[in-house]
Amino acid sequence: SVPFKEIRMCVGSPTSNCVTHQFSKTYDNAKALFSSGYIRDATVKRDELLKAFGPTPGSYQDCPMQRPGFNIQCNDNNWARWGFCLNCASQGCQNADSNDADASIGIGLRGQSTNPPEMGAGWTEYFASGKGTCNHNSKTYKSVWMWVSGEPTTTTT
Repeated sequence: SVPFKEIRMCVGSPTSNCVTHQFSKTYDNAKALFSSGYIRDATVKRDELLKAFGPTPGSYQDCPMQRPGFNIQCNDNNWARWGFCLNCASQGCQNADSNDADASIGIGLRGQSTNPPEMGAGWTEYFASGKGTCNHNSKTYKSVWMWVSGEPTTTTT
């Protein structure tokens, strides 16, 4: 229940492999952020997310992010609370919000052909199936630690 303007996640360890994101506005609390509907945010750090989660380079489609941000819901039931969607590696880049999406990466995931359909963090089945492929074989779970940071406090003297 702390207002915040910054969120941080660390993948695999609470002290390293971290990604930080600053919002343009302050959220009253985490519930306010994660229940506010889709928040498109092109400042989500694609390369930092990929590095932190660690899919093998070349196993996923190297395209710009589809629907980057928070509370994303892409086509074909690919969702993330914080992350982005992508097409499978055998298909071309499709970056428009209305395009096909085969997978998601981040936290709070739901994925096409992912069973169970929801997972905490990592990437869904079609995300990193291998160069030039489109198989539902790559679902990967990751442990993630998350924090929020409030507004800097001002001291008056």
